[in-house]
Amino acid sequence: MTAGQPMDTYRNRTSGNIMKSYFCKYIPPRPDFFATMTPVETNVMSDRDAWQTTLLNHGLIAAHGSVDDADGRYDVVIYTVATYDDVRDVTAEDPLIRSGIGSYQIFDMPVLRTL
Repeated sequence: MTAGQPMDTYRNRTSGNIMKSYFCKYIPPRPDFFATMTPVETNVMSDRDAWQTTLLNHGLIAAHGSVDDADGRYDVVIYTVATYDDVRDVTAEDPLIRSGIGSYQIFDMPVLRTL
């Protein structure tokens, strides 16, 4: 993780805890955001990709990607953390959110099965 809470904070919180999964829908600031990003937004998106890859490699993200919807593209991230507070804290560290570009909707996932 870059700024904010270090990765170890989340690891320490989750040691020995039952992990929960959260479906997080990134809501871009405008429907055509992914097609019309400014140079600043493009740079922040690049930072976000590197940040998400780090979280994926450390097991905090189960999956992430983009969804094309009739109303426009948006991103989804499935976080695996101990509590709702953890997912709220980690999504607040998303470079796009820290830059004031868009927002998240967070949903509890009662069941998540992966390979």
